[in-house]
Amino acid sequence: MAPSLILAIVASFWLASHPERAIGFAPSPVWVACSWVAGLFFGLAALSGGTTYWIARRARVLSPYERGLRQSFLRANRLLGVLVMGAYLWTLLGANWLGVARGIAGASGLSVVEEVLLLAPFLAFQLVVWWGLLGAERALELPGAHRRALSWLFLEGRRQWGLVLPVLVVLLLAQDLVGLLRPTWAHDVLAQTILMGLMGVGVLILAPVLVRFAWPTRPLPPGELRSRLESVAQRHGFRFRDLLVWDTGGIMLNAVVTGVVPWSRFVLLTDALIDWLDDPQIEAIFGHEMGHIAHRHLGYLGFFCVASIGFVTLGTEVVPTSWLPSLPEGPWGEALGASALLLAIGVYFVIAFGAISRRFERQADIYGCKVAAGTQGEALRPEGVSTFVQALEQTADFNGIDRKKHSWRHGSIAERVAFLQRLVEDPEAERRFQKRVERTRLGVAFALFLGLAIVCFQIAWN
Repeated sequence: MAPSLILAIVASFWLASHPERAIGFAPSPVWVACSWVAGLFFGLAALSGGTTYWIARRARVLSPYERGLRQSFLRANRLLGVLVMGAYLWTLLGANWLGVARGIAGASGLSVVEEVLLLAPFLAFQLVVWWGLLGAERALELPGAHRRALSWLFLEGRRQWGLVLPVLVVLLLAQDLVGLLRPTWAHDVLAQTILMGLMGVGVLILAPVLVRFAWPTRPLPPGELRSRLESVAQRHGFRFRDLLVWDTGGIMLNAVVTGVVPWSRFVLLTDALIDWLDDPQIEAIFGHEMGHIAHRHLGYLGFFCVASIGFVTLGTEVVPTSWLPSLPEGPWGEALGASALLLAIGVYFVIAFGAISRRFERQADIYGCKVAAGTQGEALRPEGVSTFVQALEQTADFNGIDRKKHSWRHGSIAERVAFLQRLVEDPEAERRFQKRVERTRLGVAFALFLGLAIVCFQIAWN
């Protein structure tokens, strides 16, 4: 699941709620907006194609497995991702794409049609960049790049969008249904926010069922591995609906747990993980996923996202304009204000969600080490840490991840390994860490509840 898609959805929702923020071209005709989209589309195609040409030429001189060359590719990939988001924001704010989407969707009167049209340029921009970089992935002999272009694009789109887009459609259809039954709610910000929160909770509970439709999965067949994992789950009181193999065509080594309630909980192990790791290492990774459930991470992160979106949505309605910095008059001032707001929202989620998520990953790592050692409620044992670290490092090697590369949600492999080794050397450090995480959870929850209470009272008084 790509964070860029989440940001694109947030940006499109915000613009649909604040159409006056689009600087547009007062208003530009449909053909002008479409020309902007086409120009940006072909520009991104040229940039990604140029990147592939440069990578392919260097790969013929150097080894395709040269780490520096692969790191250059990853940096170029990230830069193109930023350009995709920039192109999409310009499409929304400057090219009057909102007017085009509303003009086409107006006859239906459905927000789901409007939102799909609003997101269409972003999806097209991402697809053309993926297509343009496929040649570079083949030159570097990255896993899965040997597939045909259409097959590879389909799998990549399904992997990155397959869970978010169906959930988005379900939310919008529910919103449209409520709008038909209660038309007055369509213009009530508080009612809309409460409704979105309730639907978000519902999706959080039902989303695991959508996983089977979004990603290609099949039940893990009976055998030694399944029996081993089921036995581990039984010993630790971990309940789930099924163990699934996530078919990625052998291009990704990963594991995922979904579902806050046991009857809709699935554990997904990718095909490459099953093929490349031995059973004790898979058990350690499985224990990591169990740790997310044991520490109630999924429910808390769902609450954090829903509460944060509600706070931001309501907060933009009640912040006095006198608190905001003065901006230049005219369309560029509007564009600067809109861009600054979207940037602030993005920075908030990256910093706040990332900080919480990294702490939760450390908790799950500890749990996985204890599962690997066959212990719980005791200090970490070196043998359990060793097995889990081997699984982490093999995962990084297979996925082509630099062990020192920092991830906003997970940290780096080197940081995680060093953290576990410190806990082995100092058993009391784990107890202190667990207390800090618990204080963080309670503090963030209190701050969000307090913020929501304040903005709700402000709306009621006004």
